[in-house]
Amino acid sequence: MKDRSTRRACIVVGRLDAIEHESGKFELVLDQGGGLTGRLDPDASDSQVLSSLQGQQVTVMGAIRFAPAGQLQFVEARRMTTRVSGDDVFGELPSTDAGKPWGALPGPSPSDDYARPRDLVGAWPGDEPVEELLALLD
Repeated sequence: MKDRSTRRACIVVGRLDAIEHESGKFELVLDQGGGLTGRLDPDASDSQVLSSLQGQQVTVMGAIRFAPAGQLQFVEARRMTTRVSGDDVFGELPSTDAGKPWGALPGPSPSDDYARPRDLVGAWPGDEPVEELLALLD
């Protein structure tokens, strides 16, 4: 069966509520309420470091998996660190946002306000003859 979930790169912050050291599974209590289940990459997990993070505010970097209907499902963490003051900007969880990529800019509107390349021929700086530029300097 094909996995129809969506993954998005993310950074989330919250309190590390529980962690299973053997499997890397963890529970994160989010700032806006609710919880998020995840798994920490085995290569990134050090049991001593994870033990010190238990109950602490942490920053988790990785990918969030969304169900096809858009609900948060799971976080696949690559790294987990102690939360610092600048990490507060990651307090809001990302959403699937109808499949739009983050940072995408809207395309130009179909209006006549945009210049066509053929309209710029001869009008662009550097298109004028050298004699004309020298005459302007005199």
